[in-house]
Amino acid sequence: TSGAPSAGASPNPFHIPREGLNFEAGETTEISWDPTTDGTVTLILRSGPSGNLEEGEPIA
Repeated sequence: TSGAPSAGASPNPFHIPREGLNFEAGETTEISWDPTTDGTVTLILRSGPSGNLEEGEPIA
């Protein structure tokens, strides 16, 4: 499944390569960002169409 979170649309945006991000089930994917806020960052795994994502669960 391909995904491209919108960089800059929210605090702590991911660094997104020009070719986009690609996530494969069962495979490791490295993401990075430069913090724009203080404190802890929570990563939430969401699913569904990009225009209608489900709430999701914290993963880190």
